[in-house]
Formats: sequence, structure tokens, C-alpha cells
Amino acid sequence: MMNHFRESILSLITETSANLPSDVRTAIQKAIGAEAEGSRAGLSMSTIALNIDMAVDRVAPVCQDTGMPTFFYPFSRGADQLFMQQEIMELLSRQPVQASSARMLLTP
Repeated sequence: MMNHFRESILSLITETSANLPSDVRTAIQKAIGAEAEGSRAGLSMSTIALNIDMAVDRVAPVCQDTGMPTFFYPFSRGADQLFMQQEIMELLSRQPVQASSARMLLTP
């Protein structure tokens, strides 16, 4: 069961790192349309859109920033919250990070 839990967390990291929600993508496309073609702002926005598409295609992070993953999750009654927290911390700080870094999801 815990192996499934770790895989679920890794899947969550993959999805949130490589795929922006559709409302964000729509807002970026509108912003691109509002800029003059060939302007610095237009070129910058086009580059951002290209990076978003490449992230989805390559299952790679949209950007390499120094942000910290933050998770909010509900627990079922009786769930071992401390154990689950330990599993997440281990996933983010040890062996699995090396595996996911190979897939370019996290930087060590």
C-alpha cells in the first residue's frame, strides 16, 4: 500500500510540475493575443507558451525555480498521518528524488 502511496505522490509531483491548469493556459493565450506581434512582450509571452507546451510533451517541469512543494491533503479517519508525512518527506529528500531528477521532475 505504501508503495502505491509513494507512486501517487510522485504522480502528483509530475502533474503539478509539468502541466498547468487549462484556465492558466487560456489566460496566457489571451495575454499573447493582447501583445503586438514581434514586440518584446509578445516574444516573451510566446516563449512562455512554448515552454509550457514543451513541459507537457516532455513531462518536464514548466520552470526550474527554487520553490518548495506544498501539499494539502485530507485524511480518512484512522489514517496514520505521521507515517504519511514521513513517506512524503522521504520521497522529496532521498532516493526517489534521484529517480525523479533523472526524469527531470525535481532538482536535488
